[in-house]
Amino acid sequence: MECPSCGASLREGAVFCSSCGQRISSQTIQTRVPPPSRAGDWDSSDEEGAETIPLRPAVARPSPPGPALGDSAGGGFDDGAERGARPSSRGARAGASAPDLSQTGARLRRLARFDTSVFREARDDPAALIPALVVAGVSILLMALGGWLWLQFKLGENPLIDSGRFFFRSVIFGTIFGVAAWAGWVWAAAAVLSYMFRRPTSFRGLAGALGLAAAPMAVGLLMFIDPLRTAFGVGAVAAAAMLTQTAMQESTDATPGEAFIANSAGLALFVIVLALLGRGSANLAPGIFSLPSLDIPSSLFG
Repeated sequence: MECPSCGASLREGAVFCSSCGQRISSQTIQTRVPPPSRAGDWDSSDEEGAETIPLRPAVARPSPPGPALGDSAGGGFDDGAERGARPSSRGARAGASAPDLSQTGARLRRLARFDTSVFREARDDPAALIPALVVAGVSILLMALGGWLWLQFKLGENPLIDSGRFFFRSVIFGTIFGVAAWAGWVWAAAAVLSYMFRRPTSFRGLAGALGLAAAPMAVGLLMFIDPLRTAFGVGAVAAAAMLTQTAMQESTDATPGEAFIANSAGLALFVIVLALLGRGSANLAPGIFSLPSLDIPSSLFG
């Protein structure tokens, strides 16, 4: 490649001539090339045989048929870049919606340190619903096991007591009915907030927050300590009710009074349903709801 002004040799891609300082225009680059095979490809203008190669404008390749990516968002994106980014964005969305029990465990640890902001986080986390059901279910199961353990330690030697029947009905069925009654608790609270107080409430978001608040029911496992059986049983439900009150205030825009009324309605439904399921010889409720006040429940004889 040569300078069009002084004819000095230039390195490929030079912007200025190293000899005369002339700016090298991209339209007038001189180079010695063999004669063109087809006329009209470039113009011959240099008496020394140098050929001037005019740069041709780049021609945009037509886009493949189909709708342009990014049109729905109001902007146009490079087709190849968007195609490459799309699988990763799908993976990010899938990862964001997948249940994360480790995150739930971290929130429970923060809640044990009285960090009530976890209720707002759980409300806004779409993946918190399933872990919330797990927390509520495990807590109710532990409360049910506490009642069964009390029966084992207190009356296990009595041949008239059918411990296996009690386990099957109170622990297994009682846990299932207990989780359903807890869901009714959440539903009733959400209905009161939405229809009575006109507070916008999402059942999913409220359940995600209230699932963490059900954790104190796990204290019912300590019901096997005979002198404190009733204290641990009733206290577990009461602690869950108080923490649920806090969760409602944190995860909704309801006033404390409105949250109290909504929580009371849900708690009443929860207690009434389980009390009816556990009364007499049914024993279809967990923990304290299946254990009668007598030390030797007559419903377990014969």
